Amino acid sequence: MCLATTGPGATNLITGLGGALRDSSPVIALVFQNKLPDAGKGDAQESDHELLFESICKKYIPVRDASTVVWAMREAYRVAKTGRPGPVVVDLYRDVVENQTASYEYVDPKNYCVMPESIANDEAIDAAFDVIKANKKIALWIGNGVKLAHAQEEVKALSRLLDAPIVCTYNGICAIDTDFENLVGPRSRHGSAVTKATIEEADCVILIGSTLTAISTNRWEIKAKNIIQFDIVPENIGRHYPVAVGVVGDAKASVDKLNKKLKAESYVADASYKNYIFAKKEEWAKNLFQGAIVDTEATPVPPIALHIELQKVLRENGIFVVDAGNPGAWTHITKFPKGTTYMKPVNYGNMGFALGGFSWL
Repeated sequence: MCLATTGPGATNLITGLGGALRDSSPVIALVFQNKLPDAGKGDAQESDHELLFESICKKYIPVRDASTVVWAMREAYRVAKTGRPGPVVVDLYRDVVENQTASYEYVDPKNYCVMPESIANDEAIDAAFDVIKANKKIALWIGNGVKLAHAQEEVKALSRLLDAPIVCTYNGICAIDTDFENLVGPRSRHGSAVTKATIEEADCVILIGSTLTAISTNRWEIKAKNIIQFDIVPENIGRHYPVAVGVVGDAKASVDKLNKKLKAESYVADASYKNYIFAKKEEWAKNLFQGAIVDTEATPVPPIALHIELQKVLRENGIFVVDAGNPGAWTHITKFPKGTTYMKPVNYGNMGFALGGFSWL
């Protein structure tokens, strides 16, 4: 929840809400507008809030009468939390707030914000299995949706069943533990050549919980074949990359269903592609972590050296907040302890995020 006054207060929210929309953070913003009779007259600090917010929130809800305020708040909560999470703006006019009252009776949110478990249908799972069975070099590409669905264990189980290497997006950092044996690392416009090769050299890429934004794909230059895409939002399936199979549903339940299918069919994995990728990763790391780039006594300290030192003070179940730009880019080489929550303004790149994020803690 956040609040802002009319005009300048509202415009100061725009960058933060844009970040929430692009990185799937549920937010309800209460914004206060001038009096209804004065709308359009050029009152002090007046601005058209609907015009300001419509492109950077899931929904804009004006409250012009107190009789609608309870509905507006419930609608805001419902829209912010369901589907792909994001920000909602509730705009309250001054005379409504000052001169009117609303009747309120508590209703449990589960009675107006229903989030049923959405499981992929049998046909999609069968089709995904057929594509997997037809290809040997399989890789997983996971995003923030794995975190939102709490699908960490299911994704790790799938990787083990397939003996498949995993690449994550930057929003997917810490979606699974960074010391997981099949995790290659993050990929975006930054990241290692090995993560790019993992995706591009695979015969089949299983994409879970990522919208494949420009940041994740180096503006859609990364190539991927025979994509099996899991997403809870149908519009995200095949949006940027054609898919072999689209699987609509909650990542946790749907990946678990695929795992059960693989076990039922006695699927036999081939570890050769994973072994090939990790041999490349070992060679990459050997060449990278040496010489001046890891000199912690240098002035200024090289970014890689800084992150090597940073790893020494990080603790399990901590929260790591990093800002836009280069400070976050170098986290592709950071090993985070188990249970770390990773926060970065990936897709909107709103600078100053880290200070606000740290203050929130």
